[in-house]
Amino acid sequence: MTASLEDRKGQFRTIYEELNRDFRIYIKDLAKVLMIDRDTATRRLKEALTEGIITPPQLRKRSYEVVP
Repeated sequence: MTASLEDRKGQFRTIYEELNRDFRIYIKDLAKVLMIDRDTATRRLKEALTEGIITPPQLRKRSYEVVP
């Protein structure tokens, strides 16, 4: 059974919130929160990253002096 677009949008939001809370989450824990199996959770996470729905953090050089 395939998930509807609305279901996937909700799952993407949940993935975002879980990664925002702890970016080092295990796939099995993410699957438990989403109430889906690990393979589907892996596909949802990959889909969210490849489609640009969720973007990884960016590291940038400071353009200002840090004053203690």
